[in-house]
Amino acid sequence: QLTYVEPDLFVQHFDTYELRWSGQRRIRRLPDGYTSDALGTEIGISRNFSEHFDAGFFVRQESVEVDDLAPNASSLAFDAEGQTELRGGRLTARYHDYDDPFRPTSGFELSLSGEMLGGFWGGEESLSKLLHRAHVYVPLTENEMGHRTVLHFEHAFGWAKAFGGSDDVFLTERFYMGGPNLRGLDYRSAGPSQFGRPIGGEAMYTASVELTVPLVATRREGELRDRELLRGVLWTDFGLLGLSLQDAACGELRASSRFGLRIDLPVGIELPIALDWGWPWQFEESDERRYFYWTFGR
Repeated sequence: QLTYVEPDLFVQHFDTYELRWSGQRRIRRLPDGYTSDALGTEIGISRNFSEHFDAGFFVRQESVEVDDLAPNASSLAFDAEGQTELRGGRLTARYHDYDDPFRPTSGFELSLSGEMLGGFWGGEESLSKLLHRAHVYVPLTENEMGHRTVLHFEHAFGWAKAFGGSDDVFLTERFYMGGPNLRGLDYRSAGPSQFGRPIGGEAMYTASVELTVPLVATRREGELRDRELLRGVLWTDFGLLGLSLQDAACGELRASSRFGLRIDLPVGIELPIALDWGWPWQFEESDERRYFYWTFGR
């Protein structure tokens, strides 16, 4: 993915307009039993109404090729086989107020986006999509070096609906659970499935509660403040995913808990690493478990 950003398009300095363009090529071989090859671009302008609030509008064009299907791939995958053009517009809004945008220990962020593909935009699939996210950071205690123990709440709600000539939300636009948004269960494996393959859903709710504790810090030569190298995490993830808001699967809770580590390597640029060991305690037999999960970068 390549992204170009002009943060002050009209050189206003205050209440600025930001121009953002990105182009990407994304090839995925998924556990769903198919390969997707997406080539697309998105361009848009957002307005910074204040230091904390911004809103924007973006236009997207993407070509998705689905092929290399497994014999037991889902009917949704077979319906999407071949080349599909996606085109649409997206509105976004975000309000945030953090003490530190990279390592927040207090504050919150609320975001909302609404997208429409197809319809008067053209393209081969028509759907509406809504996504809301929230983060809240609450400092609990502070040690003698000024490092805080923090309680972090996070949640996300997603809803999508096909319209016009589309019967289902397109394969690559559906919501999936497992992995980064539900640790302890394998990537995309939680929720509705067909022939043993995940098919995602059109309504999703996930939430997470994390308690992070400072463990190791150091001060590099020339720096005035200590830098955290290692934090311990106790967490619990929850999730609901259904074929629609009225689907009975939306009431089938998945949940997992355990602990993890957050590592920041002091090597000039910041290289954060997250290691999590999860134990699912609420799941369905069709869900694949994954007890260790890691991510690299912010």
